Order: sequence, then C-alpha cells, then structure tokens
Amino acid sequence: MEVKQMSRKLIALVLAFIMAFAVFALAGCSGGESSSGDAETSAGNEPSETTPVESTEEEATVEEETTAAEETPSASSEPKEETAGPEFGYIIEEYSEYHYTTFVCPYTDGNGVVGGSAANGYFDPATDEMAAFIAQNPEWYKDTKLMESWDIASAPFGDRIGVMMAAETPFITDPVNVNGLMVYKTFEIKDLSDDIHYSLNVFYDNTVYIYINGKPYFINDANCGVGDWNGDYEPINYNIDDQPLTLKDFLVEGTNYIAISIKNCWGGRELDLSLTYEKSSTKASLRFFDPGAEWHYKVFYCPYTDGNGEIDGSAAGGYYDEATDEMAKFIAENPNFTTDAEMLKSWPTAKSPFSAVAEEIGWTGSNHGLILYRTIEITDVEKLKTADYFDWYCFYDNTIHVYLNGTEIFVDDGNCVAQDWNGGLTHYELDTATVAELFKQGENHLVVTIKDAWGGREFNAGFSAEWK
Repeated sequence: MEVKQMSRKLIALVLAFIMAFAVFALAGCSGGESSSGDAETSAGNEPSETTPVESTEEEATVEEETTAAEETPSASSEPKEETAGPEFGYIIEEYSEYHYTTFVCPYTDGNGVVGGSAANGYFDPATDEMAAFIAQNPEWYKDTKLMESWDIASAPFGDRIGVMMAAETPFITDPVNVNGLMVYKTFEIKDLSDDIHYSLNVFYDNTVYIYINGKPYFINDANCGVGDWNGDYEPINYNIDDQPLTLKDFLVEGTNYIAISIKNCWGGRELDLSLTYEKSSTKASLRFFDPGAEWHYKVFYCPYTDGNGEIDGSAAGGYYDEATDEMAKFIAENPNFTTDAEMLKSWPTAKSPFSAVAEEIGWTGSNHGLILYRTIEITDVEKLKTADYFDWYCFYDNTIHVYLNGTEIFVDDGNCVAQDWNGGLTHYELDTATVAELFKQGENHLVVTIKDAWGGREFNAGFSAEWK
C-alpha cells in the first residue's frame, strides 16, 4: 500500500511540474495577452483545470485517500425508515401486453382519395370489416372468451409515440387498409376503499370507444371530422351521459377487464394507456435500498448457443454449453457462494442499473453471466416479522435468481425458452412469512444471479418492508 501511495505521489508531482512548465511556456508565447481560458477563470473566480495549485505532501495524501474512498464505495446500506405520503403506483403500466385484433377498413378522405389525409371522409360499408364485425357482435366488448382468443402484443399500437417502439401488427404495417384495432386486457384491483383514487390515462388517435367490465365508459367519435384524438397520456373520465359516475364505479375488487376499439381516419394513429392509483393514507416503510444502489459484482464467460445453433445468436430455445459455462462451473464449485461473505465482499463494486455500466464492467458479448451481492443491516429483526409484505422492486433481463441469506426468495427462469424478463421496474410481493423468518439481526446477505441469453440485458432493483 505504501509503494502504491508513493507512486501516486510521484506521478502527481511530475504532472504538476509538466503543467506548470506548460503554463509558463504559453504565457511566454502569448506576449502577455490573456487566453480565453484565463478570461473564463477570471469571470468565474475559480482556478482553471490546467492551473497548477501548490499543495503540501500531507494535503496530497489526504486528497488521494479521499479519491480512493470515492472509488471503492461500500455495497451495503443502513435501512431507512419512512412514513410515506400519498402512495402512487401502477395497475397497468405503459407498453403493457394486450390481446388485439385488427380490421381492414380503408378510409376515403374528403377529397375522394383512398388513404388520403383530408377530413370529412368515410369508410365504405363494402370494405369496412370492423363495422361488419360490430354488426355481427354488437356486444363484443363483453365476450371475454372471444377477446382472449386474439393475438398478444405489447403497446404502443401506432406511430405517434415512435414507429420503432410500435407493436408490429397490421395496424402499423398496413396503414392504408388496416385502420381498425381492438384490444383487451385483464387487471387486478385489490382495494376500492375511499382513500384510493384511480386514474385511467389513455393516448388515443383517433376515434375511440372504451369499455370497462363490459360497460361503456368513454367515447370520442367525430365521424371522421376533427377533434377525436388527443396528444398524450391524458386522464379519461366517464362521458357517456350526465350521470356523476367515476372510474371507481366501474371497477370491482378482484379481476377486471378493459376493451377498447380504435378506428383511424388519416394522419397518425396511436393507442396506449396506463391505470394508476394514489392512496391518500400514509404507510410505514423500511427501505433496505433503492434502485441505483451499489453492488459487488462478478462477470462470467458463458456463450449462448441459440435455437438455430448460432453462438450468441438471437433465437430462443438455445442452451449454454457446459464446457464453456463459467458461471455454472463457479456455482458448482462454490455451492455456498450465496453466504460466503469474505469472497463476495472481495469483488469490485458498481452502481445499478447494470445496463449503464455493462461495457465498463465487461458484461457484454459472450459474458452473459452476472452475480451481484450486497448486505443489509438489520437492527430490529422482530419488527420485520410484523411487516405486511416485502416489496421486491426490480427490472431484470433475463433469467434471475435472488437469494436472502442463502435461500431463494425470487426466481424467473424460462430456461432460454419462455419469457424470463420484464420491461421495467416492477413491484413483486415476496412471500411474507418466508422472508420475515430469513432475516436475522445484524448483517444479512443478498445475492442475485442474472444470466442473459439474447437481446438486451438489465438489472436494477430496490427492496423494502412495508406496513399498511
């Protein structure tokens, strides 16, 4: 350590000498005129980055020690007790999955151009498949069995949020002919008490009909005129008649469903939504750590052979060759690695999200394996046993296993076949009794294994105990 510090000091002195010489030389060449850098220094009353500053050896040592401390942060934290204000969350997030079906219904605009962009046009009954479908199924939005038979895709449906993000359906790939779209989705509501407010936020273009649990909730249909679209995710309120109904009047505790039809005339097209809640009452929370936390990490070489036999290809149904899977070899050779604190703490640290530092830490290419570790300090383990639930708040891609003190508490492993990733930070309620018993007084060990197959790779997470 002394040799390393002496080396740093020597380098610092040499650099200071070089910079001093450079400044002297530049001053001599300038004929005494101020440079632009000097002008900026004078205006800001701060020394420039190239201005040498005299310092003692003691000051240099302090600076080095401070820098070293900053470069080697600890991947542990003290849990923070919080009494939250209004609680906000998502029941349905943007870009969620829906059952969908599309319809051929070419639009003839006000100038008589099929697929044109003028208002006040029409849909020819002879080619309007959506109108024919509705005529044959006037209460299609109640037929859950029918809607569940439709294909599945992730929103957004359209081109206003971004063509590159749009679900690749005929609604986007054949915009001249396919102007009709219907979607269907189920969702869960746990609480309809008075202290919770729900909001349905819909981005639509254009003519829209929204049904909740088989009942009409919102319509905006200008009959190919103007003003039957919006420009963003906006709260949508009941507008069928003059009754003072709210969104909550349409919801039930348990399973709910929403059905929406969109019929585009001209210009852009779009459909996506979110369903959010805000709870006015407060709740207690013990936050072990938040997204963006620091973790100890180790990257592993484990090439993925995809379903087509291509190494590091992008097809599902592949495998990791035992001969080259260093992560599997490591786990086999270290069966107690999830609690080997001495080894785990020896690994370097980095801040999540790990997609942002993937290049920096080497989690790229054939290095598909990643193991992460951090500690959680518990000072009152008995209080944890009264928690109503434990919230694992996580964005992962893809195969994930989470261990608390050596016991697995969360897993999503599709074995390179099924979907074993999610699309953003998502709340998962862990088994309350199991997690409460696993925690112990003092230092606790949390280990996460991530194994990417193809496509993107991601990890970010927060963890907390919650009291209602």
